[in-house]
Amino acid sequence: MAAVDLANGQIRVQQLTGLDAVLSELARLQPSECLLPEPDPLPPGARPVPFLPQAVEGRFAIARLKPEAFETRSAHGRILARF
Repeated sequence: MAAVDLANGQIRVQQLTGLDAVLSELARLQPSECLLPEPDPLPPGARPVPFLPQAVEGRFAIARLKPEAFETRSAHGRILARF
């Protein structure tokens, strides 16, 4: 998980294991927006599976980005270029 505080330019990156750790960190950070990868295309008639549990639905805006935006090498370069 990566978090950016735009007010002070602080970036925090950490590896979390398990849904409980992710939910705990989201509760602590109280983000206004969460960037997630676009879901894979579904076969006809298939129903999407929620990426986040109902416990966090509606607590922040969700923006979907192409999966390439989350590739480690390119993400690292973009972070360095902006900060």
